[in-house]
Amino acid sequence: MRLLILSLFSLVVFSACKEERKPVNESSDKVNEVVVEAPEIPENIEALDGAWNSYWQQFKEGVVKESKVYVMTLIHYPVYGTDGLSTKGNKDGLDEEEMKIMYYRLFDDNVRQKVAVLKATDVDSYQVGDKGTNEAMAQKLGLEKGSKVYYFTVGNTTAKDGKIVLDSSAKFYFGKLGSEGGYKLSWVEYSN
Repeated sequence: MRLLILSLFSLVVFSACKEERKPVNESSDKVNEVVVEAPEIPENIEALDGAWNSYWQQFKEGVVKESKVYVMTLIHYPVYGTDGLSTKGNKDGLDEEEMKIMYYRLFDDNVRQKVAVLKATDVDSYQVGDKGTNEAMAQKLGLEKGSKVYYFTVGNTTAKDGKIVLDSSAKFYFGKLGSEGGYKLSWVEYSN
């Protein structure tokens, strides 16, 4: 008896739920056709440099997490262009010992905030030998003509007497150095 009642109940429920179905290829009044055009691809678009992308992700993670020891492994020593930061008056850039001392001055809150929002594709670049490039830097680092150099700038400002004043700025340069061919932070222009 229970089986009969259960069968009748199921029949009633499923027959009430039955609706008319349309074949998939018939159009429905409820669906509007949406056409999305593909974005234009610039003619001068460059392929993403996989080595740069990989390096940038590592560098970004280390800087944002304030991992001094890790970030220091991603730097080429001496770090040129940092004469004003040298505690020894060293004109040949910061060696690893000096970088340990100057690390938090160079990688301050403003730099960490800037690095946190930058994507690998947002960082500017140029090729050694292009007009207006820093040839002295390229020569000192041993970068060949045509080598890619990536860089970004961070400016620290304050308000004085109702005006915004630039207190200091740092421009970080990354190049492929040495036989391993990986990118490294290699030059910093720091002014205050």
